[in-house]
Amino acid sequence: MDRVVYGGQFGDEGKGKIVDYFAAQMENLEAVVRYQGGTNAGHTFLGKDGRAIKSHGIPSGILTPGIMNYLLSKVYINPVKLVEEIKNLHNEHGIEITPDNFGISGRVNITLPYHIDRNALDEHRKGKRVSTRRGIAQTAADKYNYDGIRMADFVDDYFTEILKDELKRNMYLLNRDLPEDFNLSVPLDANAYLKLLNPSRKFLKDFIVDEFDLRKNKKGDWLCEGAQGFLLGIDHGPQGNTASNPHETPYPVDERIMVMKAIPSRVGDAPRIGLLPEEIAKIVSGKKGEIDAEFGATTGFRRDVCYFDGVAGKYAATMTDPDFVVLTKLDKMRGVPLKIITGYNTGNGIIHHVPQERALYEECSKHEPELMDLPICHEDICGETDWKKLSGEYHEVVKIIEDVCGFNIRYLSTGVSRNDIIER
Repeated sequence: MDRVVYGGQFGDEGKGKIVDYFAAQMENLEAVVRYQGGTNAGHTFLGKDGRAIKSHGIPSGILTPGIMNYLLSKVYINPVKLVEEIKNLHNEHGIEITPDNFGISGRVNITLPYHIDRNALDEHRKGKRVSTRRGIAQTAADKYNYDGIRMADFVDDYFTEILKDELKRNMYLLNRDLPEDFNLSVPLDANAYLKLLNPSRKFLKDFIVDEFDLRKNKKGDWLCEGAQGFLLGIDHGPQGNTASNPHETPYPVDERIMVMKAIPSRVGDAPRIGLLPEEIAKIVSGKKGEIDAEFGATTGFRRDVCYFDGVAGKYAATMTDPDFVVLTKLDKMRGVPLKIITGYNTGNGIIHHVPQERALYEECSKHEPELMDLPICHEDICGETDWKKLSGEYHEVVKIIEDVCGFNIRYLSTGVSRNDIIER
């Protein structure tokens, strides 16, 4: 049975842990595959030493022995950062990453320094930061403008000629009206680029695989790992505040698993609907450095935390049709007065759908939404694995979320460890 695990909110739902959990549970698992996203997405899960592992390029199945981990063609990869991550996982956590457990589709598009410089320059001109500044949108733009460079070409001998052509094009893109106070991270010179990139080209060459061969020779199950979340998808997220990927899987799957967080969060400069009061936000966010604290794995920025958005939850469920939902961070609801959003306030009335219009969505963020009180849960359930042992308040919270959103919550996460999971 092929499965996909994807986020139903604005990312940071806990997908890394859930992928790690299902990877360990699936008996006929052949591979965990990242099928979209880039180094702007960070997944966090616990290593065997009990320390947090923050992965940006390596799939979250890397701790499961005897399986492969692949990056497929809709992923965007910064090769220099990927090599750094592979070495760091070995040096800091003792995780061996070799062609025997990790492969990269030769059709993956790569992010180079000029993508990051174009990203930074765009935001410099706008006067505000609106992205992770990882160059993902610029990598995607090059891909769909037929100017992208694929991993197969990156490790090929002909790469130097391709690079020279792309540097000429980027000289025009970057040098026009370049502000005096803006410096490129790497000069637009082939020798400078090759000096930076050649070690990564050599290191990654043996990891390149042909996606056609993977599908043709597939013998076991695949667990597909989504990056970001449905509401960050470029097709269905709020216009102007999304990532550069759609969320759809490239291949049919048998089971769709949507991950949602009991107390949602997001980073970035975007409208927020239903922000928690600051005194409650401080309690549920934790402290920077804690494994499950509300700080972005990629940016390190504190995330804004919100009430559970039942309007957006129903939207995500309707559009993606999950077989079931995993609700994470249920343990963080302990002792705090929380609510669920049941409608958006336009200033002229209440609506019960996610608006398509950018201006209307932004207007809704300026007004307190329609809210329903949730029962206050007093019991400490950290690490609990038995649904029957949870108090009635937790049972009621889960039922309210299911009823408002119209989906089935089958699993509940109650802590940071792989097996801190309740199956109902």
